[in-house]
Amino acid sequence: MRMRCLWIYLAASLALALSAARSEDLTPDKTSTVKPPVKSDFGDLSIEELMNIKVTSVSRKEEKVSDTAAAITVITAEDIRRSGVTSIAEALRMAPGVNVAKIDSHTYAISIRGFQSGLANKLLVLIDGRCVYSPLYSGVYWDVQDTMLEDIERIEVIRGPGATVWGANAVNGVVNIITKHSKDTQGVTAALSAGTQETTIDSVRYGGKIGAAATYRFFVKYSKAEELGLAGSGLAAHDGWSVARGGTRFDIKASRTDSVIVEGDYYKGVHEEKQLLAQLTPPFEVGHTHDASMSGGDALVRWGHNLSDTSNTSLQLYYDHTERDELKLDQDIDTLDLDFSHHIKLSRNEIVYGLGYRRVRENLNQTFTAAFDPDGRATDLFSFFGQDEITVLKDTFFVTVGSKFEHNSFTGWEIQPSVKTLWRPAKDQTVWASVSRSVRTSAPTETDLRANLLASKPFFFLPPIVAALFPNRDIPSEAEYSYELGCRAQLHKRFSLDAAGFFNQYHGLRSNEAGAFFVERLPLPLHITVPITQQADMRGETYGGEFSANWDPIDRVKFSAGYSFLKILLHKDSNARAKDAEIAEGQTPEHQFQFRSLVDLPHNLQFDTAVYFDNRLKSIGFDSNKNEAIDSPSYTRLDVRLGWRPTEHLDLSVGGQNLLKTRHEEFGPGSSEIERNVYLKLTLKF
Repeated sequence: MRMRCLWIYLAASLALALSAARSEDLTPDKTSTVKPPVKSDFGDLSIEELMNIKVTSVSRKEEKVSDTAAAITVITAEDIRRSGVTSIAEALRMAPGVNVAKIDSHTYAISIRGFQSGLANKLLVLIDGRCVYSPLYSGVYWDVQDTMLEDIERIEVIRGPGATVWGANAVNGVVNIITKHSKDTQGVTAALSAGTQETTIDSVRYGGKIGAAATYRFFVKYSKAEELGLAGSGLAAHDGWSVARGGTRFDIKASRTDSVIVEGDYYKGVHEEKQLLAQLTPPFEVGHTHDASMSGGDALVRWGHNLSDTSNTSLQLYYDHTERDELKLDQDIDTLDLDFSHHIKLSRNEIVYGLGYRRVRENLNQTFTAAFDPDGRATDLFSFFGQDEITVLKDTFFVTVGSKFEHNSFTGWEIQPSVKTLWRPAKDQTVWASVSRSVRTSAPTETDLRANLLASKPFFFLPPIVAALFPNRDIPSEAEYSYELGCRAQLHKRFSLDAAGFFNQYHGLRSNEAGAFFVERLPLPLHITVPITQQADMRGETYGGEFSANWDPIDRVKFSAGYSFLKILLHKDSNARAKDAEIAEGQTPEHQFQFRSLVDLPHNLQFDTAVYFDNRLKSIGFDSNKNEAIDSPSYTRLDVRLGWRPTEHLDLSVGGQNLLKTRHEEFGPGSSEIERNVYLKLTLKF
């Protein structure tokens, strides 16, 4: 039945496309009321123009998408608007090869090329060049990475390592969210939406000028979502949330050669949580509910200076403050980051180098569930990188060599080199290859954390038994050796292809190893502790590839499709004993497919559809009673949007998400069931 509905929607989309094609061929007379579609961000760009979009995330310098020696996808502002998504996390579904699973109403498992989990730690995420991963566990809290979506210019998604220029944790990919220049967000914009699941998302922005040299904008945004149901049980997940946010940006043209960006935002919100916590008295494990709070803010200043037409520098300083008050852990973290880079273009060489310093201060709680020792610490990160793009044959063959050198407080010096080649066999064709080494440095959750996971009393004559995760202060970094090969080609002015293949080798992957039990007197009562320690005694390989295609049969119709394949093979060292050490092999879908269509209809109407398919997860958890892995079924998601945009000042849309099924799970038992959502959105500009 679901597949029948899917084919009906695809057929309807194609029929509307053909209708639009026929209407395009008609020559309207003087009495015709049909108006051309309103132009918008990247909306009317041809495939050739899209391939020539300038990106900065691959080499920290401007270059065309078609000239990058990396697997990169650009999600444009128009993609975001016409998809109907309401968050950055949901927008990432549009990039082939990105693994997005919604765990509950506000939590996501997002990764690239494997190792998907709610604590995924091999993906570096940036907003306007500001790193937003949590230094506590090297992952991302997606519930607070937000801004007014109408202010996003593009999202650059690199599939594969970017450690040579971005450093540790850019192991399997880089996501850089780039917001618009404030000169492009002038006047008042109000965006209001309501839905059956995400009940309200309201935002207002005002942009203005200060003389002839500066522009600015301010925005406020409020989001709220209702709780979902637990997968497999139908019980309330207790995961509703709401967040209020405000922010500003100033762009100042200080002189002919100098420009300054000043931006910042502040957020405060609450999310419901439901946790099963261990204790030393009966019943030993108790379910708790809690309204967890989250707040924080950041400020960024970036000064760009042009030394000449072929030389420019950038100096950036940002500060980030994060507070989270949750059942298992309270945290208060401050990050100060200073970054300098210099770009020089010579006759046959294009050099980028830079220096960086980061200071992180952490203040963490001490409870029976989670205790850090020390409960507060300050860490430092020093870095230097250099990269040189060498022109071997003019306009035809290029070689890029470079490396990042970092010193951190956990593992000392780390070196992350890379070599890339790019060949243009024809004007609209590019073949590239790369070899690189990346690391994921150790985090306080590995070196400082003791967590009491489970408690029980199997026999009345024994004291309570506690399974506890213990810190490992000597755990080394995880290392990845990556080999990539890709090509992209514009085979026709209306058709393009992009493909990439990869093989990665990992060393020092984590497993949880149980040790010999011992007796602890404190805290009372006396209890038996079974220690579990994270060890770096796993290794593995991943291989696969991504394929995407864009086809614009006529100006009013755009189709895009993507497919990705991933295989993960993990191996325990000879001394590894953990039963679930290889469970990560099945936590990421092997096959993913997506199809999107954007159709401009007469009378300024737009009909957009998106289909996403994720293969089943083979081992999302481990059932110790049955001694077997727990699977999560595959799912297909259908999103549909009907929009009306009669002028540049009015945009009205109605749509549905997850239409094929009332609800489905995306990350297995213990996660929430993602429900069907029907929404209405209105955007006004003054």
